[in-house]
Amino acid sequence: MVSSTRPASGTTQESDDHSGTSIPAGAGPGFGKVAGYRIRNDALPAFQAAVISHQQGELASQKDCLAEAITAEGGEWGAQRSVAALHEVGHTIDEKRARQILRDLAADGVIDRADADRAIYRPTADPEQ
Repeated sequence: MVSSTRPASGTTQESDDHSGTSIPAGAGPGFGKVAGYRIRNDALPAFQAAVISHQQGELASQKDCLAEAITAEGGEWGAQRSVAALHEVGHTIDEKRARQILRDLAADGVIDRADADRAIYRPTADPEQ
């Protein structure tokens, strides 16, 4: 097994397969930026499907949480309030992503744009409109 501490610069360490070969210090997994990964061609479609499924699940969860907050609290909603509301329930997003979720909710008919000049929305059935 390779030591978990990094040797001094310019030295070598034994390989983890005990073959007696040496690798340069700082080479191998865990050292430096990753240039890329290899994946077998036959495994690529399954990997891509898993990534897409994960992304859609995460995005839907953010959208569902924000829709729930908007309908429960009512009032005007912009990017900052959306970011804060999602942060309270464990989602970390930026204002750009919040604006996209608000646009998606408007397209779904959950909210309406309250101001044509600003990205401010209200729940569709909000009596304050």
